[in-house]
Amino acid sequence: LGAALKRAGFKGKAAAGADIYEPKGLDLERIVVVGTGESKERGEADWLKIGGAIMGKLTAAADNGATVVVENG
Repeated sequence: LGAALKRAGFKGKAAAGADIYEPKGLDLERIVVVGTGESKERGEADWLKIGGAIMGKLTAAADNGATVVVENG
């Protein structure tokens, strides 16, 4: 997953996104990754922006469901 994100130029900035289709070794059609930015710089408005980015990615593809995992590190 890390190599695919690197190839996509994903750096984890808040609300920046990357799609990985048919990831190797996983029985998934797609993984959507949305950055949360630096924790020391993140405020309530940033979480709203991040949530909007997630919903935008999912609704644009007309997905029927998703599991959302947040890693706050």
